[in-house]
Amino acid sequence: MANDYKYRADPIGLLVPPEVIEGAATAEQLDSWTRRALAMQTAVALPVGSDGEYRRSGLAAALVQRGLSGAAPALVEQEFAFARAATKMPLKVSLPAPSAVVRTVGGDSETTAAAAIKSLGAETAALIAAGAAYVQFNASAYDELLSSGDEAKLAAYAAWDRALLSTIDRPSSVRIGIRFGRSGAAPVWTAGSAAATLFALPADRLLIDFGLEPKDLDVLSSVPAGPDVVLGLLDNLCQAKQSSDSVLSTIDRAAKILDGTRLALSPRGGFSAKNGVTWAQQRNTLEQLVQAASLWWGFSL
Repeated sequence: MANDYKYRADPIGLLVPPEVIEGAATAEQLDSWTRRALAMQTAVALPVGSDGEYRRSGLAAALVQRGLSGAAPALVEQEFAFARAATKMPLKVSLPAPSAVVRTVGGDSETTAAAAIKSLGAETAALIAAGAAYVQFNASAYDELLSSGDEAKLAAYAAWDRALLSTIDRPSSVRIGIRFGRSGAAPVWTAGSAAATLFALPADRLLIDFGLEPKDLDVLSSVPAGPDVVLGLLDNLCQAKQSSDSVLSTIDRAAKILDGTRLALSPRGGFSAKNGVTWAQQRNTLEQLVQAASLWWGFSL
């Protein structure tokens, strides 16, 4: 069991399937992939795992449609129930944040956001009731806003995400996270009003992508009391050769700014076969994730 649900080695969610096929996978293949993904994550000793998101397609648009129509939550039946029955390990589910849904779906922003907030709230409640230990919201829309300096639009997006996060009721053992993914090997984070706005969103965990060459860890001084921070440091594209020593050194630097008991470690993002990542490369990176976390925080992950 994780140490106070800290999940020091934190996978993002999306996984490469164990085999490459032509065309759509059959139901039997999806079941097999999910079982193998869960077994792999258990074997590398991750404290929390995911179903790999193999059954997922067009989620953002579907969420908006459900929100507009008032349809019942569907993700437990479509994705989560099979994985929950197939393993005893704690499971996390990654979902798009309302801001990401608006950016993906388009249309009238306020209408889309309202529909997304409604459906995501219902889906999250159903997932928690079905046994999800951790729900992560991917806030990919902020990357370009942080780069452009459009703080007015960033504030509007943050208001939508806050509207969802502030209403999620959960047991004390369940974790809610929001992930700020960034592009480029060395994304720029600057302490200031934009970072303060994002880090103040009401979540238990802030998953912050610092890239492969983190130079701006000082932004951690903008994190308020309360949430833990997951450092996105490992290469999810499996192209860079990263030594565990360099990863540990970065955690050391981060712990001088934010108490190390509030830190955890993750890849920069999920793993995708579209990026040329193989099943073996993915496993190697997850093994390195667990190894580095174990060396820094001890074996109770």
